[in-house]
Amino acid sequence: MFDDERYDEQFLDLGDSIDYAHTQDLLEDPFSPVNPADPADPADLADPADLNPPPPASSPAPPLDLAPTHALRSTLATVPGLFPRRSINLIVGDSKMGRLRLALSQLNNYAAPTDPQFLDYPLRRPGEQLGCVLCGRDRDNIWGRVREMELDNLTRPRAFPIVRWYPSRAQENEPFHHFALDLPYQQITKAAGQPPRFLLVEGLQLLMGNNKQNQQQAVAIFMDQLQEFANQHDCTILGLVNMPKLKRGEGYESLAQRVAGSFQWAEGASTLIGIERFQPSRSADPSVHAVARLYRKISLVLPGEDVGDLYARFDLSGTLRLAAKPETPSMDSGDRLDCMLDLLDPDSLIEPADLQEWAEQLEITVRTVRRWVTAKIESGEIVKEGSTKGARYRKARVN
Repeated sequence: MFDDERYDEQFLDLGDSIDYAHTQDLLEDPFSPVNPADPADPADLADPADLNPPPPASSPAPPLDLAPTHALRSTLATVPGLFPRRSINLIVGDSKMGRLRLALSQLNNYAAPTDPQFLDYPLRRPGEQLGCVLCGRDRDNIWGRVREMELDNLTRPRAFPIVRWYPSRAQENEPFHHFALDLPYQQITKAAGQPPRFLLVEGLQLLMGNNKQNQQQAVAIFMDQLQEFANQHDCTILGLVNMPKLKRGEGYESLAQRVAGSFQWAEGASTLIGIERFQPSRSADPSVHAVARLYRKISLVLPGEDVGDLYARFDLSGTLRLAAKPETPSMDSGDRLDCMLDLLDPDSLIEPADLQEWAEQLEITVRTVRRWVTAKIESGEIVKEGSTKGARYRKARVN
């Protein structure tokens, strides 16, 4: 059984126990070994001339070190072929489309102890430390989703610390010249015991504040700051962003144009992942139209390359799992009947007339449907009630 208290340390309330004055001191001079203003510092008792003797007049000035701070850091991609190291990447989609569920499902795969991957892109080594910053959601709600979706790799101790960033506190950072992610990053590092290398930021656009998401110059500056943050901390960022509101029938052909706000959001990103509702063709099998709401189309756009579309399907726990396109011939009668079953709520009754209706909709025989029902009874997904002649069935409740 999951122990909530065991993981409480992962979920820290941003702003609590933060000494802003001390943090500002560190930011102003993080490498100073002494504080000259502190008489209690033993180094102040020494002769200042002895502490910093001037160089000889003939000594040449040391050359300036202009190399980037991350020059000696790993160059291995966070996800080879998908997310370059220290890159900014976006998942783009409407509200309620499953952006967060897609991200959590794939991060669970990324953190798997064996065969780690993200959207079917395999890793060449175990996944690195994860972290999550929430800008528009409650952390308890997200933690409830992680448990509901049975994402075991994210519930391991210190595997996926989550912190909450409050938009109302954005002004508190300005007097100290903090970047919006500085304090959440510190909190995650403390909770995990090591710095995060792959950071999920839900509601990324809220970090800007002041409703500047549509201003080209302001977004360009923010994306530059975000990239500098990623470079400084050797951290890859995956941000969740919205699509603009459109009337029915309207839309943008390019995924980059579907990011709400200025085009600089897409311009400053490395990989774009779009998620939208699957729309079957009019000629598709009737069962495909019946289960379309369970599917999402996922578009991938890499630098200089439009990869194409993937498809994902919600399972019973609400997890989005990659699946074949519903219209493909790979969906046999059993797959289509599984889709019909998924549309029912747990404990729903299935009458003999329902089986007859399914056979007609899917253009298969009733005998095929009954063989499928027998297999589902054996697997425990369907419960039989009553005698064989007048039997009814009930969809089993998953524990």
